[in-house]
Amino acid sequence: MKRTAFVAALAALPSVARGQTSAPVVRIAATIADNYAEAYYARELGLYAKAGLNVEVLTLASGAAIAAAVAGGAVDVGIATPVSLASAATRGIPFVYIVGAAITNVRVPSGLVCVQSASPIRGPKDLEGKTIGVPSLGSSGDLALRLWLVQGGADLATVHIVETSFAAMGPAIERGRLDAAEISEPALTGALSANNVRSIGDPFLAFGPEILVAGWFATSGFVQKNPERSRKVAGVLADAGRWANAHHDESAEILARLSGIDIAVIHKMARPIFVDELRPAQIQSQLDAALKFGLLNRAVAASEIIAR
Repeated sequence: MKRTAFVAALAALPSVARGQTSAPVVRIAATIADNYAEAYYARELGLYAKAGLNVEVLTLASGAAIAAAVAGGAVDVGIATPVSLASAATRGIPFVYIVGAAITNVRVPSGLVCVQSASPIRGPKDLEGKTIGVPSLGSSGDLALRLWLVQGGADLATVHIVETSFAAMGPAIERGRLDAAEISEPALTGALSANNVRSIGDPFLAFGPEILVAGWFATSGFVQKNPERSRKVAGVLADAGRWANAHHDESAEILARLSGIDIAVIHKMARPIFVDELRPAQIQSQLDAALKFGLLNRAVAASEIIAR
């Protein structure tokens, strides 16, 4: 190879991989969102290097892209919802959690159902015959909404649920194009302050008082072949989560720089609580609901998607 071509090829390599040849690279993929930010915090804090890990953090556009990359071997560790991992399990894809990430509870909602401020809609039953926006059909948010509607006595067959981007939800409610929408941060803070909307409930509480929103996962094969690296990665991500729980101002600065979200908006948001322990009780209700509503073709136990 000519020297100029060699230099160009070297420059194209991820900077994290250059000069760190003593340990194999662990590729971790995430999307830049508050609930998924532990991988970025760990990088910014230098926690990977302190643990003797050579890590490349990749930003992918969606959970589906992350799952595909991990399944195909392009990425070693990713982040996903329990329903996503259970869906993979039913298709023979051996994804397993190695450590938890964000949880949702009454203090830190993952998403709220919002309507016009002047709307007569007060609860699930009032949404019969209405159109509700969700970010993605078949997602955990969609599932939570359906369970919340049924538990609230609504006839689900009469409700029209449509995919709508978070950014479009607040304006669509305000202008009457949607009767309601399930909005998450940071769009939730923006909609509540700028779009004349109000919340009527937290659909995720239909799963239980506290559930796992997402966790960090790998294939069972990767964990079996790399037990020590898997343990170290899990430990670093857990440490980053504990740091973020205690340092909202500092984590807000990192999130604002990486995401482009106004730091003033981040300070107003309900910030996530990160956990390291994987509790089946925080997972199983979601998997049971996914089976009930046809998102899974067989029952999946939480223990099936947790690394032993």
